[in-house]
Amino acid sequence: KPIENRITMKKLALALLAASCLLLSGCSGGIYSNYRATEHLLLVQALGADSSDDGGVCLSVSCRKLPSDNSGAKISRSGESFTRALSSLQDFSADRQLYYSHGEYVLMGEDYARNSTENLFDFIARDNQLRLGIYLFVVKGGSARELICGVGEDSYEVSKTLSSILRDPQPQGGSHVFTVRET
Repeated sequence: KPIENRITMKKLALALLAASCLLLSGCSGGIYSNYRATEHLLLVQALGADSSDDGGVCLSVSCRKLPSDNSGAKISRSGESFTRALSSLQDFSADRQLYYSHGEYVLMGEDYARNSTENLFDFIARDNQLRLGIYLFVVKGGSARELICGVGEDSYEVSKTLSSILRDPQPQGGSHVFTVRET
């Protein structure tokens, strides 16, 4: 009888081990619930912030084109607060989520940079998607919206222009490019 009990216990342990391997493996649901298919995302490359005329904030994003469907986006939305403007940006596309992990650049209009940076830096510091090594630009004499939404056509993204500025070994006019971590 003790030998039968040991065999039964071994079979039970093996069955539990097999069941736990099946339940804990794979990337659908289960233990790895952070998986997101790229076709459900808009990959933000540049985020811009400007002061709006009514005292609120205007946020703009440039989203990378995906090879699968060749869709990018340039979106600009205003809100009475930073949070409302972010919500308005997300409402642009109900079926695709704005995903900031691929963000490379943060742009601020000159007026916003002088008066209202606290909410933007707070968002960058608290959001788990954005990196602190993201490049920070101030658009002197203009707005981030003009740069993000006005540069090029749909086939040309503002990130190409900004990356060319970073590659230039001799910045013009005594300018310097900072990362958020350096501020």
